[in-house]
Amino acid sequence: MTSALIGKTFLNQYRVEEFSVYTPLGECYRAVDLRTNRSVAFTLLPRSIAEEIESFKEMEAQLFDLRAISHPNLTPYLGIVQSPTAAFLLEEWVDGPSLHDILHNAPVSVTEALVYIKALCGGLEALHTKRYLHLHLAPELIRIDSGGTIRLGGIAMARPSGEVADLENSGKYAPLYLAPEQFLQEPLTPATDTYALAVLIYQLITGKWITGKVPPKTNDAIRKVHLELAPSAPIARQAEIPDHFSRMVLWALRKKPADRLKTTTELLSSLALAARISSDKIPLRADSRSAPPGIGGSSDRR
Repeated sequence: MTSALIGKTFLNQYRVEEFSVYTPLGECYRAVDLRTNRSVAFTLLPRSIAEEIESFKEMEAQLFDLRAISHPNLTPYLGIVQSPTAAFLLEEWVDGPSLHDILHNAPVSVTEALVYIKALCGGLEALHTKRYLHLHLAPELIRIDSGGTIRLGGIAMARPSGEVADLENSGKYAPLYLAPEQFLQEPLTPATDTYALAVLIYQLITGKWITGKVPPKTNDAIRKVHLELAPSAPIARQAEIPDHFSRMVLWALRKKPADRLKTTTELLSSLALAARISSDKIPLRADSRSAPPGIGGSSDRR
């Protein structure tokens, strides 16, 4: 599928240039909007969503709400494109490495991790304030632009707080960052996104998934970890991690949402306090020297 789309033009406007990455939302490509000559992120929706009339109508109904949510750490959502054979999500193209690339160099220091944490907490809080949940947090949806700004994409699939997850629409992406309540199809809250972010934080500061190893290969085994197995303390993997910081990450990873750190504001302030850093002193941008060079293409691409 990835090679079949490259070079094609959809709706006489979007020419697919290259495959970028597979995400929880589907296959993401870089396409060029021929009317503006600018690159856009062009994500092919799985058929389970594109051909499900109610799911697609729901996405269309939420389009204006989600496009109106603006934050420096959120990648703007541009809309939905539907051709006779496929449906795509459109976002601004962020030309830089993803957090997936950064994780290849993990672990990073707690100080560096806090830069990512602050940015992601800010973006998620902008969604939560409008009573939306991201629910698809993954390193492939987080990119760092040429100025070091950390941008969270994928808000097109955000859902109102209090809804129940529909795992049938999760596609082929392994459920590494889903919270226990998503597997159990229980009502979802901001604590659901907090859990997913805590899994990412664990990887950033230890270089390992929450088992302390590489993730299991099957969805059933991943589900068992999220529902039944207690993560080992991050400090057991990296002795340099402050003990209280390690404890706060585990608190955000508790199985029951009611037992968890419930908001991203609470998570950021707790982790900053544990690291003995004022959250106001945490930089707003990542240090480009820590990002893998040359990933994501030239920064002057339009």
